Amino acid sequence: SNFLSRCGGELTWSQTRRIFAPLFSTISTFHTRGIIHRGLSPQTVSIDKDGHLWISDFATAALRTDKSEIDTQLFTGYCAPEQYAQDGWQGSWTDVYALAALMYKSMTGTMPPQGDQRKVNDNLCPCFQLNPAIPQGVSNAISRAMTVQMEQRTQTVAEFSAELFAAASSQTKSTDQVQRTGGSSSVRKKKKKKPSNGILVGFLTLIISIVALTFCARWFYDTYLSNNAGMASSSQPVIPQEGSSVPNTVPRFVGMTLESVQSNVIYQESYVFSTQFQENDEYPEGTIFSQDPEYGTPLRNKGNVTLYVSTGSQIVFMPNLVGETVERAQEILSTMGVKNVDIVHSYEKGDPDTVLRTNIAPDTPFKKNTDRVMLIIAAEKPEPEEPEEGENSGEEEDPNESSSSSSKRTDVIVINP
Repeated sequence: SNFLSRCGGELTWSQTRRIFAPLFSTISTFHTRGIIHRGLSPQTVSIDKDGHLWISDFATAALRTDKSEIDTQLFTGYCAPEQYAQDGWQGSWTDVYALAALMYKSMTGTMPPQGDQRKVNDNLCPCFQLNPAIPQGVSNAISRAMTVQMEQRTQTVAEFSAELFAAASSQTKSTDQVQRTGGSSSVRKKKKKKPSNGILVGFLTLIISIVALTFCARWFYDTYLSNNAGMASSSQPVIPQEGSSVPNTVPRFVGMTLESVQSNVIYQESYVFSTQFQENDEYPEGTIFSQDPEYGTPLRNKGNVTLYVSTGSQIVFMPNLVGETVERAQEILSTMGVKNVDIVHSYEKGDPDTVLRTNIAPDTPFKKNTDRVMLIIAAEKPEPEEPEEGENSGEEEDPNESSSSSSKRTDVIVINP
């Protein structure tokens, strides 16, 4: 914030991309190791006098999720909408939102609206409307990275950086083309007066333009792509269009949806795919999170490629079911995809059809496919029955009847409080 104030309250796109490039690379590296920051903001990202960025305040998901079991620390304007909900699914896209919000603030000088309020009234104003100097392509990339619905948001830092630099590069080429066209017109006008000098000037202008563009392209690659290999190497996959051909190496399928691969004619004609579905906490359902062979491996057409597709995360948070009817509690857990639910009777007072408590405390994370949830309800302790005088006296108990009686109670678990 202090640095931004010293710069007049907002940065140019050129300044922003130079400062944010190493930050993108660092956060992308964290994500590959399964680390999500969840709190990127002016309070946790600082810049020293030498222009180096410093990141602080890594925290658990509970600290960065509203109304969790501990006191939360959320940064208004920079926390993603899913951080304001107990059942919000957080991942790399959560940090993408924060990075985009930081760029938004840096280039416009305007604080982004609070994430949870945007669910009700999304009043985020595009960057280029607040600062016309910002390239519209860059503004569009930031808006996509700050989409309220996380499924529609830019998913990874690599995708976000690729969109930003592609947009900026396109804008630069367009500007250069207009300038060269204008220069050529000027030369043609002079050609009528001084033909020989006009041809010479035009030829020299063309040579200088080509050299300058080549130098700028090389500088851009060395500065923003080559030095940030971690960021560039995992950029958004390029999907070939019908009528084109695929390279002799395996494309990058990681980050793409299975549907987009299956619907691409070129891919289907070039490779034999097999799929494996696994739970994954980082990638949304239906997204490819790994592949075999890896990206860049030499492979001829009709080679075999295995795609590992995410079925989503199995981590969910326990809802507060105390006071709910057993039927309603079972319905809620079923909707969440919880597979193992037991009804547990406890000898204590209470409504026999109402949940007294659960074995997993409310708001506690657990695995919906493997962990067992117990709904504890009240049950009256039966009075022991004394046999009437002479009944069954001297008779042995029929083992078949005993077994039958026991089997009727195997579905009832009793806990003495």
